[in-house]
Amino acid sequence: MEVYNNQITDNDTTAVAITSYFLIEDDVASYPTSFGATIADGWSPILKNVYLHDNTIARNGGAPRGDLLAPIIGGYTSAQNSTGMAQTFPAILYDGIGELLSNTTDLAGFNMIVGADAAADGVNYDPYGPEDRICANLNINGNPAPEYEDVNTGLVYPTSPADVTQVDAGGNPLPHLLIDQMVNNTYLNCTQPRLPPAVVNFRNNIYGCTGDDLAEAACAL
Repeated sequence: MEVYNNQITDNDTTAVAITSYFLIEDDVASYPTSFGATIADGWSPILKNVYLHDNTIARNGGAPRGDLLAPIIGGYTSAQNSTGMAQTFPAILYDGIGELLSNTTDLAGFNMIVGADAAADGVNYDPYGPEDRICANLNINGNPAPEYEDVNTGLVYPTSPADVTQVDAGGNPLPHLLIDQMVNNTYLNCTQPRLPPAVVNFRNNIYGCTGDDLAEAACAL
């Protein structure tokens, strides 16, 4: 998925949340029973290959709320995050847990559930390769001064097992609530190849970046 050339402004909680279904149901062992049929058909609780770039992001995170995100909000807006200081809630938030579980091979058994058609389309639970990464860069901080540095990127869980430093009594990773600036960011600082522009032929009229939208700025990126 590619998201680019948007104006994402004035959201109380966050501009973009990139999350897996594990934020809703964290019992990995229950997935084959609870969601086996939908997994077989190609539904996946994890996200792969997201490229967020060239978006202008401003005035987000001023009043974060939501029951699902309540513990994450509490951690980022208090001292209970990786910096030890209260932060403006991330404008770009990635939970990271689905990628981490894939990279620790905890989801490898899901591959046996995926149907043949879905597997042929590339649905899998293998460790993430370069083509699977979640990337966010070249986004533009549109905040007015002096709040310029308050546009953040947040990573709830580290995506590499080697970076896990906090676990519970059972050895399960705890949220690390990593955070840095969106511009020149460390987390999610990668790129993906541009997707081909979507084009549709309707009654021999071509619509899209090779047809009626050639003058659109998004088509020139």
